[in-house]
Amino acid sequence: MLFSRNHCRRQINFLSSQLTFHAHRVISLNISDTIRYDASIISLLFDRHKFINLKSCRFVEIDPSTKLENVIKQIKSLTRLISLCIYQPNVPCLNATDRYDLTRTMLMHKSSFRSLALQYRYNYLDISNYTSLPSNLTSIKLIIGGLFSTISIYSIILVLRLCHTIRHLSILIGHTDLHTNNNIK
Repeated sequence: MLFSRNHCRRQINFLSSQLTFHAHRVISLNISDTIRYDASIISLLFDRHKFINLKSCRFVEIDPSTKLENVIKQIKSLTRLISLCIYQPNVPCLNATDRYDLTRTMLMHKSSFRSLALQYRYNYLDISNYTSLPSNLTSIKLIIGGLFSTISIYSIILVLRLCHTIRHLSILIGHTDLHTNNNIK
Protein backbone atom coordinates (compact mmCIF):
# COMPACT_ATOMS: atom_id res chain seq x y z
CA MET A 1 0.00 0.00 0.00
CA LEU A 2 1.45 3.38 -1.00
CA PHE A 3 0.26 6.75 0.29
CA SER A 4 1.74 9.99 -0.98
CA ARG A 5 1.23 13.69 -0.33
CA ASN A 6 -0.78 13.99 -3.55
CA HIS A 7 -3.72 12.18 -1.96
CA CYS A 8 -6.43 14.31 -0.45
CA ARG A 9 -8.17 13.64 2.83
CA ARG A 10 -11.27 12.23 1.13
CA GLN A 11 -9.16 9.63 -0.70
CA ILE A 12 -7.28 8.70 2.46
CA ASN A 13 -10.54 8.35 4.40
CA PHE A 14 -11.94 6.13 1.64
CA LEU A 15 -8.83 3.93 1.67
CA SER A 16 -8.92 3.82 5.46
CA SER A 17 -12.57 2.72 5.41
CA GLN A 18 -11.59 -0.11 3.06
CA LEU A 19 -8.98 -1.20 5.60
CA THR A 20 -11.53 -1.51 8.38
CA PHE A 21 -11.90 -5.25 7.89
CA HIS A 22 -8.72 -5.82 5.91
CA ALA A 23 -5.86 -4.19 7.84
CA HIS A 24 -4.69 -7.67 8.85
CA ARG A 25 -3.96 -8.33 5.15
CA VAL A 26 -1.53 -5.43 4.79
CA ILE A 27 2.07 -6.65 4.70
CA SER A 28 3.77 -3.51 3.39
CA LEU A 29 3.26 0.21 4.00
CA ASN A 30 5.05 3.09 2.30
CA ILE A 31 3.70 6.38 3.64
CA SER A 32 4.59 9.97 2.86
CA ASP A 33 3.14 11.62 5.94
CA THR A 34 1.36 14.81 4.91
CA ILE A 35 -2.02 15.00 3.21
CA ARG A 36 -1.52 18.24 1.32
CA TYR A 37 -0.46 20.06 4.49
CA ASP A 38 -3.64 18.98 6.24
CA ALA A 39 -2.96 16.10 8.60
CA SER A 40 -0.76 13.14 9.31
CA ILE A 41 -1.51 10.01 7.31
CA ILE A 42 0.67 7.95 9.65
CA SER A 43 -1.26 8.99 12.77
CA LEU A 44 -4.60 8.60 11.04
CA LEU A 45 -3.89 5.05 9.85
CA PHE A 46 -2.19 3.79 13.00
CA ASP A 47 -4.89 5.29 15.23
CA ARG A 48 -7.64 3.56 13.21
CA HIS A 49 -6.07 0.22 12.28
CA LYS A 50 -3.91 -2.61 13.61
CA PHE A 51 -1.46 -3.91 11.00
CA ILE A 52 -0.70 -7.22 12.67
CA ASN A 53 0.90 -8.86 9.62
CA LEU A 54 3.07 -5.94 8.57
CA LYS A 55 6.46 -7.07 7.24
CA SER A 56 7.81 -3.91 5.64
CA CYS A 57 7.20 -0.32 6.67
CA ARG A 58 8.59 2.93 5.29
CA PHE A 59 7.74 6.39 6.61
CA VAL A 60 8.85 9.39 4.54
CA GLU A 61 8.89 13.02 5.66
CA ILE A 62 7.15 12.65 8.99
CA ASP A 63 5.79 16.04 9.95
CA PRO A 64 7.28 17.31 13.26
CA SER A 65 3.75 17.79 14.64
CA THR A 66 2.76 14.16 13.99
CA LYS A 67 1.91 12.26 17.17
CA LEU A 68 3.75 8.93 17.06
CA GLU A 69 2.78 7.31 20.38
CA ASN A 70 0.32 4.83 18.79
CA VAL A 71 2.73 4.13 15.96
CA ILE A 72 5.54 3.29 18.40
CA LYS A 73 3.21 1.11 20.51
CA GLN A 74 2.05 -0.79 17.45
CA ILE A 75 5.58 -1.27 16.11
CA LYS A 76 6.61 -2.73 19.49
CA SER A 77 3.89 -5.36 19.13
CA LEU A 78 4.59 -6.32 15.50
CA THR A 79 6.25 -9.72 15.45
CA ARG A 80 6.52 -10.11 11.67
CA LEU A 81 8.10 -6.76 10.87
CA ILE A 82 11.31 -7.43 8.94
CA SER A 83 12.16 -4.04 7.46
CA LEU A 84 11.58 -0.54 8.81
CA CYS A 85 12.74 2.71 7.23
CA ILE A 86 12.16 6.21 8.53
CA TYR A 87 13.40 8.71 5.99
CA GLN A 88 13.55 12.43 6.81
CA PRO A 89 15.31 14.16 3.88
CA ASN A 90 16.00 17.85 4.39
CA VAL A 91 12.74 18.52 6.19
CA PRO A 92 12.23 19.66 9.75
CA CYS A 93 13.19 16.78 11.97
CA LEU A 94 10.96 14.86 14.32
CA ASN A 95 10.49 16.32 17.75
CA ALA A 96 13.13 15.31 20.30
CA THR A 97 10.87 12.98 22.32
CA ASP A 98 9.75 11.04 19.24
CA ARG A 99 13.33 10.76 17.96
CA TYR A 100 14.44 9.35 21.31
CA ASP A 101 11.45 6.96 21.62
CA LEU A 102 11.69 5.77 18.01
CA THR A 103 15.43 5.23 18.20
CA ARG A 104 15.26 3.37 21.50
CA THR A 105 12.30 1.25 20.41
CA MET A 106 13.82 0.31 17.07
CA LEU A 107 17.30 -0.44 18.37
CA MET A 108 16.05 -2.46 21.33
CA HIS A 109 13.16 -4.18 19.52
CA LYS A 110 13.41 -7.94 20.07
CA SER A 111 11.65 -9.18 16.97
CA SER A 112 12.39 -10.41 13.50
CA PHE A 113 13.90 -7.12 12.25
CA ARG A 114 16.51 -7.75 9.60
CA SER A 115 16.80 -4.27 8.13
CA LEU A 116 16.53 -0.96 9.91
CA ALA A 117 17.04 2.50 8.42
CA LEU A 118 16.76 5.45 10.78
CA GLN A 119 17.51 8.21 8.33
CA TYR A 120 16.94 11.23 10.52
CA ARG A 121 19.47 13.27 12.46
CA TYR A 122 20.06 11.88 15.93
CA ASN A 123 23.20 12.03 18.09
CA TYR A 124 23.05 8.46 19.51
CA LEU A 125 24.82 9.61 22.68
CA ASP A 126 22.38 7.55 24.76
CA ILE A 127 23.25 4.37 22.85
CA SER A 128 26.03 3.62 25.34
CA ASN A 129 23.25 2.51 27.73
CA TYR A 130 22.22 -0.32 25.37
CA THR A 131 23.76 -3.77 25.68
CA SER A 132 23.40 -4.93 22.07
CA LEU A 133 21.22 -4.66 18.99
CA PRO A 134 18.67 -7.40 18.23
CA SER A 135 20.38 -10.56 17.00
CA ASN A 136 18.30 -10.81 13.79
CA LEU A 137 19.36 -7.35 12.62
CA THR A 138 21.74 -7.68 9.67
CA SER A 139 21.43 -4.31 7.94
CA ILE A 140 21.36 -0.87 9.49
CA LYS A 141 21.48 2.69 8.12
CA LEU A 142 21.84 5.63 10.48
CA ILE A 143 22.34 9.36 10.25
CA ILE A 144 24.35 10.64 13.18
CA GLY A 145 23.77 14.36 13.46
CA GLY A 146 24.18 17.10 15.97
CA LEU A 147 26.42 19.88 17.11
CA PHE A 148 30.04 19.77 15.99
CA SER A 149 31.15 19.66 19.64
CA THR A 150 29.19 16.46 20.40
CA ILE A 151 29.44 14.39 17.20
CA SER A 152 32.72 12.67 16.44
CA ILE A 153 34.28 9.33 15.56
CA TYR A 154 33.33 8.20 19.06
CA SER A 155 29.67 8.36 18.05
CA ILE A 156 30.39 5.75 15.40
CA ILE A 157 32.36 3.61 17.85
CA LEU A 158 29.34 3.55 20.20
CA VAL A 159 27.24 2.15 17.36
CA LEU A 160 29.89 -0.33 16.19
CA ARG A 161 30.25 -1.71 19.71
CA LEU A 162 26.65 -2.97 19.50
CA CYS A 163 26.74 -4.36 15.95
CA HIS A 164 27.49 -8.02 16.57
CA THR A 165 25.49 -9.50 13.67
CA ILE A 166 25.42 -6.56 11.26
CA ARG A 167 26.52 -7.39 7.71
CA HIS A 168 25.60 -4.09 6.08
CA LEU A 169 26.28 -0.87 7.95
CA SER A 170 25.79 2.62 6.56
CA ILE A 171 26.42 5.66 8.73
CA LEU A 172 26.23 9.26 7.58
CA ILE A 173 27.57 11.95 9.88
CA GLY A 174 26.20 15.48 9.66
CA HIS A 175 27.24 18.39 11.82
CA THR A 176 24.93 21.23 12.75
CA ASP A 177 26.71 24.47 13.49
CA LEU A 178 24.69 26.95 15.55
CA HIS A 179 26.97 29.88 14.89
CA THR A 180 29.00 30.78 11.86
CA ASN A 181 32.15 32.66 12.72
CA ASN A 182 32.88 35.20 10.01
CA ASN A 183 36.03 36.42 11.76
CA ILE A 184 38.07 33.37 10.80
CA LYS A 185 40.85 34.29 8.35
